[in-house]
Amino acid sequence: MNRHHNPFRGGDAHLKQVEQGEFCYYCRSSRLPGSRFCSSECSSHYRERMKVPFLEGKAWRRAGNKCEECGFDAEAYMHPKTGKEWANRGRCPLEIHHIRPISEGGKSTLDNLRLLCVECHRKQTLALKQKLAAAHRRPKLIAILQALTERNAIGATTAQLCALLNRSTTPLLADLKRLRNKGYIERDKRNFYYITVLGRAKLEGISHENKI
Repeated sequence: MNRHHNPFRGGDAHLKQVEQGEFCYYCRSSRLPGSRFCSSECSSHYRERMKVPFLEGKAWRRAGNKCEECGFDAEAYMHPKTGKEWANRGRCPLEIHHIRPISEGGKSTLDNLRLLCVECHRKQTLALKQKLAAAHRRPKLIAILQALTERNAIGATTAQLCALLNRSTTPLLADLKRLRNKGYIERDKRNFYYITVLGRAKLEGISHENKI
């Protein structure tokens, strides 16, 4: 087994054990009889990981050493004969980006890879994190609106909402602030929260909305 392609960094002792047939090539568990892996899942993950370097090279050639988002040219960082990075010119400012993240079911295929500069890659990653955070936060915001709808004329304090929703104070206050900024709820002088007309309309049409 080529050590360069070993997905682990367990040293020569582990590499020898893998090659002698003691461990799964991917997760270090015991192998299945007659196989290099402990399961079909590990086999699939291993093949996906091993083909990435080959596909990255294709993505680089397809993009012509340029960022596919802003057009930044990294030719000055590449050796004219070997096509590899110059050792004395620092880190190459281009990186491989998965269009559909692996965490969302994306695959390491050429169609799913883009060559981006560091800045564009950072922006794409930040946008993805914000999208995932919003998706995680959405059910909690809906629960707040539903709780305030049930307490229509009475309203609710932060402590009451914490008890109703079984949530801690600090993250709940952050979500209440988001809803207030959007005009979905309001707070009176007694620090009671109420749902607004806009909030009711949003809650009624929530099944047709992508986000709050």
